[in-house]
Amino acid sequence: MRNKTRGQLTLARVLEQPSLGLRLATPDTVDLELQVTGAHSFEISRPTRWISPHWIVLTTGMRLKGRPSEQRELIRELKSAGITALGFALDVNFKTVPAAMLDSAIEVELPIFVVPFETRFAEIIAFINQSLIDPNVGALRRFVSVQDHLLDSLLCEDPVDSLIERLAPLVPAEIVLLTARGEVVAKSRDFNLTLLPEILAQFDEGNNAHPFQSPRHEPSQKMDGRKDSLLSLKPLKEFQNATYAGLSIAVDTPNRPVLWLALIQTKREDSAPDGFELSLPLIRSAGHMLSVALETVAQKASARRSSERVLVNELLGLKELRAPSCEETLSTIERLFEFEIDFSEPVFVLHGRSTSAKDDYDLDEQQIFASGAFGSLGFIWDHFEGNFVAIVQGTHNQCEKACLNLVQDFELVIGISDTVSSPDNFKSGFRQAQAASEEALNSSNDVNVLFFKECTMLTWILAQVNSENLNIKQREILAILDNERYAITTLRAYLECNLDIVAAAMELGIHPNSMRYRLSKVRELLGFNLEQLADLVDLYLVLGIKPRKAK
Repeated sequence: MRNKTRGQLTLARVLEQPSLGLRLATPDTVDLELQVTGAHSFEISRPTRWISPHWIVLTTGMRLKGRPSEQRELIRELKSAGITALGFALDVNFKTVPAAMLDSAIEVELPIFVVPFETRFAEIIAFINQSLIDPNVGALRRFVSVQDHLLDSLLCEDPVDSLIERLAPLVPAEIVLLTARGEVVAKSRDFNLTLLPEILAQFDEGNNAHPFQSPRHEPSQKMDGRKDSLLSLKPLKEFQNATYAGLSIAVDTPNRPVLWLALIQTKREDSAPDGFELSLPLIRSAGHMLSVALETVAQKASARRSSERVLVNELLGLKELRAPSCEETLSTIERLFEFEIDFSEPVFVLHGRSTSAKDDYDLDEQQIFASGAFGSLGFIWDHFEGNFVAIVQGTHNQCEKACLNLVQDFELVIGISDTVSSPDNFKSGFRQAQAASEEALNSSNDVNVLFFKECTMLTWILAQVNSENLNIKQREILAILDNERYAITTLRAYLECNLDIVAAAMELGIHPNSMRYRLSKVRELLGFNLEQLADLVDLYLVLGIKPRKAK
């Protein structure tokens, strides 16, 4: 671990400035604690005539291209003049630092660092000049720059992991985000998981306060007497022994358990490591940023779930819902593509019915999501009238396997439509899946998953007919029976009991002769022969009857 003079600007401090993006090109065995007293850029020969010792010099190498002897001579000149380091800009005249310069720099132990194309020399010079004016100004500038560096992580695809990875080298320490039980939510790349049980065990054995307990007696300071804000000041917990030292702070967001952000030093030194003086303010800042990041992630997930539900309902024609305004400019294909449904593989509609006898049975959304039944398949779903509906992309076998996994965890039977070839076919696919699940529910073979193509002809016919047109025809016939008391219930029981008069009479709690009398009245009203197949089929279709499972 390096030892340095406090308040003195060093090469290490310049290289560690996140906003500059500087990277050491020579081996890291060179002394990075060399003092820096100024900086200047040059493109002329014999630059040390104008530059003082302990300065950083910056160049694009404009006059050095194709001149290895002059490159080596420059390095020797800079070393002799006591220059602290050479900054070499890339992608201007050179893609990489010339080999002759690197070899010479390694030989004389002169540090060379590369300056990315995006970083202007003026930014490096300004940082060094301001840092030299006052060490406190330099520290403040560095802290603000570090804050910006951490804030940028909130724009990343995974802001939580990105923020932790950026924080670790700045402190420096090993970083871990934990639940109150000590379970790891996220961690820095170098964090050794085997250390965590040892650290937690030491607190238990010492009867000390657990560093990751939920804060019960240390409430956050409230702002203006109002409800806790995400930006309110959180209490820090410190923990240490002969081997470990660290800090932890509560990270909370609305409607979720408190998490803990912990910085852990596993190497104890007499002097604090470079950058550790920023640990206290940085862990507070990072804690607030993580709260924002977690809330942002939760809001994105909620918005995605809302979009998913709107899309399912819209495609299957379930409910009249207005899509979010941002989706109005997107086509249906584009919106499906966001959920990895692009018709590159077969697409199916699913309809799941509950087999539970519980009156309060409900599909738990978190359990469906956590079940992982559909793995990496493109998959969107919702509830509809207490049933499970979904659109899934995958092969026939993948879809069947996923449904079998789902019915193992939930009390369901699932109907699967024929392949849906375009968004215009989803509504007919829903009717197919709905019909298949109804047949599966009433099947005497204990079928849990049923493809529409495996259904009976009656189910196939009912699913193909437009429901509104079918209802018109049904009402015409049923209106004839409305004036005859018990006519519809009698006819329904007779059909559901597979034309067994005795069983139907028992179902209605009447004598079989009474059942025969009622059926004769139905014959008179309808003019149907209740023993002729064609008329029976018509009545099955009118009433939408599904024969009951045989007992």
